Amino acid sequence: MKLPRSWRAIVVPVLIVMMATPVMLTQFPSIAQGQAGVQSQAGQSASVSPAGIYTPQWSSTPPQPNAAQIAAAQAEQARIEKAWASRPLPATPPNLAGPRAGTETIADSRAQAPGTFTIFRNTAPNGSPAGFRSNVAEPAIAQNGKFVYYTHNWYVARSTNGGTTWAFISPFADMSFFCCDQDTLFDPARNQIIWYRQGLYGTPAGRNTIRIQRSIDGGATWCTYNLTPANLGYPTGQWFDYPHLAVSNDYLYVTSNMFTAAGAFLRMVLMRLSLDQMRSCITVGITFWTRTTGWSWTPAQGATDRMYVGDHESPGATMRVFWNDEANTTLSSALIDQPNFTPTNRNATCASLGGGNPCLRADMRILRGWILRNAATNTIQVGFFWNVKEGAGFTKPYVDSVLINANTNTIVAGAAGRPFIWNGTIAFFYASASPNARGHLGINVSAFQSSVFPRLYVGIDDDFNGAPPGWEIALVATGTGAALGNVWGDYSRVVPFRPSGLSWVSSGFVSTGSSNNTSLRATWFGRGRDQDDFNYWNNK
Repeated sequence: MKLPRSWRAIVVPVLIVMMATPVMLTQFPSIAQGQAGVQSQAGQSASVSPAGIYTPQWSSTPPQPNAAQIAAAQAEQARIEKAWASRPLPATPPNLAGPRAGTETIADSRAQAPGTFTIFRNTAPNGSPAGFRSNVAEPAIAQNGKFVYYTHNWYVARSTNGGTTWAFISPFADMSFFCCDQDTLFDPARNQIIWYRQGLYGTPAGRNTIRIQRSIDGGATWCTYNLTPANLGYPTGQWFDYPHLAVSNDYLYVTSNMFTAAGAFLRMVLMRLSLDQMRSCITVGITFWTRTTGWSWTPAQGATDRMYVGDHESPGATMRVFWNDEANTTLSSALIDQPNFTPTNRNATCASLGGGNPCLRADMRILRGWILRNAATNTIQVGFFWNVKEGAGFTKPYVDSVLINANTNTIVAGAAGRPFIWNGTIAFFYASASPNARGHLGINVSAFQSSVFPRLYVGIDDDFNGAPPGWEIALVATGTGAALGNVWGDYSRVVPFRPSGLSWVSSGFVSTGSSNNTSLRATWFGRGRDQDDFNYWNNK
């Protein structure tokens, strides 16, 4: 399904991204240095030592956590929800920008092979009994050849045959104090999978523990690091929440938020860990930066020697973009004057078949960021997605976005600078994105409409989309029941297909109409030109 648009008028859903030509560069020119308004802060130092090697016992029969573990995790989730809901939202800014004028159409205009949108594989790694997959599913995926690692709320799935079949473990097996948030990604330079888990508050007393592990044998064994607020020098009564992971050439970047024991927001924290030290399973040096203003920062996918992080400085009007060069420990940032939007703070409204409002609990935290490079113009473009409520001419909630010229810290000119996902009859929410090795972008996104159960799509913006490009999307799955509990999210993931990086792999979910029983999806997708590449690397 192609979502077309004209150069001067929006066509829906509108997702216009000026794509970079494929290049392999190690260093871009100094960006935004010396510009007015650029802020810098020095990093602080910490470290964490390995806590041993974990060897999971994989099973084709999904293990079941005990009732006490699930009850503790659900209580922790409720406490986290209360903390986020208590965060105050700034006043809505004036002069909100509505949709650009145009005719809203959705047309199937796929090119013939090799440009055909192709779903290479679409599987369901549902490794838990009914009632043990949260309505807020948060699936993540890491993949390299035949090895696939898939996490969601209270289960973990692994495939050693490219996602054809799956084996399972419980994340409680070696972490009895595990709570809920997990994330995973692949470090292609060192052939290692990274796995993140978040623990309950109170373990240790007055804190929580995040467990970061790495595997260099496809998930068979894991070097384990346990990190608490004490590692960063913080006292008791503080805890981490809501992880995002990204890798550059040499570092793992982890973002999180920190709250008091009572649930009051304290700060955002960005941590940088050495990937070489992690692979060697030795003590890892940590550089970290904090910020007490903003909402919730998120790192961008596709970094090389410079990582970018985005956050809403003044939701609805300005965004702050941060960057760190691998060569130093300075975090710089600049304020971006972005197009206004109607901030979402658990008050968006969308309908879905069977009732419920899956858009209700969303806020405007950044969902995902990405980096595009253009050798011809010697520029970097950085994009970010976030959820936005209906209003100011938008009849449905949508995924807003900006595309920033990082050389000048300004929004890319014209309609391409705001590549939002919008439709007059369908609410699109909770998008993820990642660039591939060609410098093209793959996404996934959830869709809500009163006439159908929730749906999951994947999409591409590449050289087959024309100029200027628009998203071409394909349906992954349609739910088999209503979305329950007025909830969805919090995140899904899209990553490049490894080791070639030419296509993409997506984690997502749809509803089943049964509480805490979402249907998970692992989806390999790309263009027909990459079918042979997929066939070759899929089982290597």
